[in-house]
Amino acid sequence: KYIHYNLLYPLSFYNYSPMGIANFLYCPNLEFIEVEKGNTCFANTSDGMLMSSKLTILYRLPQATPIDNGVLQISSTTNVIVKDAINGCSNITAVAIPEFIGYIDPAAGFNTLPDLASFTSKSAKYRVINECLVNTEDGALISLPRASTVSRLVVPEICTSVKEGA
Repeated sequence: KYIHYNLLYPLSFYNYSPMGIANFLYCPNLEFIEVEKGNTCFANTSDGMLMSSKLTILYRLPQATPIDNGVLQISSTTNVIVKDAINGCSNITAVAIPEFIGYIDPAAGFNTLPDLASFTSKSAKYRVINECLVNTEDGALISLPRASTVSRLVVPEICTSVKEGA
């Protein structure tokens, strides 16, 4: 059995490069990312997410982070979710998108969540239509819930494209 562990982001870490691409992706037992006090580029949430210092960019949700009732509540301060931010998390059954989200990278990792059954959204830009997460500004289908109990998912008529990994 593997031991779950935490990771400390020291003061010397000032760059998350390349933006969100597979950082800490193969760490299935990582529960919490802590950012050292005084780091001006990064912060961590109370549940261990790696965020920008102003809590507007979600860089990484550790794969073994305990999620209350399986529902990932994206913070209302989050404006951007980068590529691979939630990739590989196996304990998420639902994702709640906040009202003022500005950008969700289509490769954020929703398609890698084996137990994801539903999305909810307060956002006008990213809406849930026919159980699908859709960017209403460009008509892109972002993700389908992999564990949906619906026997037939219908691509919404608003969609003009399907993003890679949807």
